[in-house]
Amino acid sequence: MLPNLTPSSAYGCIDLISFVFKNKVALRNLNDLRFGPVSTRLILDSALAVNWIEVCKYALLELTERGTECLNVGPTISQLRMLLLDYALTCQSPWVQLARHGRKEVLLNAPASISQLFWEAELANGQDDDVVSFWDRLAFNVRQKQGERLTALGRIGEKLSMEFEYRRTNAEPKWMALESNKFGYDLLSKVSANDNRLLKIEVKYSERPTSQAEFYLTRHEWETAVNSDLYVFHLWSSYNNKISIATFDIWELVQHLPRDCGSGEWLNTKIPFDIVAKNFKAVKNHSSK
Repeated sequence: MLPNLTPSSAYGCIDLISFVFKNKVALRNLNDLRFGPVSTRLILDSALAVNWIEVCKYALLELTERGTECLNVGPTISQLRMLLLDYALTCQSPWVQLARHGRKEVLLNAPASISQLFWEAELANGQDDDVVSFWDRLAFNVRQKQGERLTALGRIGEKLSMEFEYRRTNAEPKWMALESNKFGYDLLSKVSANDNRLLKIEVKYSERPTSQAEFYLTRHEWETAVNSDLYVFHLWSSYNNKISIATFDIWELVQHLPRDCGSGEWLNTKIPFDIVAKNFKAVKNHSSK
């Protein structure tokens, strides 16, 4: 578990890596060292968590490449900024996710000790290039990690649909989304075991309860569906490890779509799972991994 970062443990991390750089430090001798008012073990746990220090052969502490980079980054304020960035990207707490909405949202929702560190690192105000770069980098990394997670969740849903279709049709569908995200659908299956007409399938997946879950429909997916003879949606829910699926065609979505107005046109829209709540059915013997 990632330790809570406080000003004392933050400055302790900086002092610890400086000490380890200059001295051989064995893990067993750690309790003999002091780097401020908090325990040295807590400081080490923080440094290990952000990958500044590692325990190597003979239980000796050594700096990682990132730890060495921190030593060379400049004055203490720059080291604090580096620590805050590494810590935020490691802990992935809800307040970190708010970085994509701006600095104010982070400062209002972060723990008091973290907010204090932002002030001490002179990141809580100001608009100079280094400050702007910090917040842009944090927001970028949060968006990237969020995108990676959404992609991973999408793959879970696609795998569930691959298995579902194989059982339904006794034929393995083509995993189109694995080859390209430009098709406008994820799988290419067939209508039934006895009907070889091609069926396009768009898959959505959520780990939230259906009353709270939602999915995004792109304009490309919509237009592909409208222009296809056979196109269905699979909505998967795995809340509390109970897997269920709702299947439906594009026409059940028509009343929930935005309208183009004037010279503007919609590109994507968010739709709640609840619009097809009646369609959900439990699915047994399926793996969500």
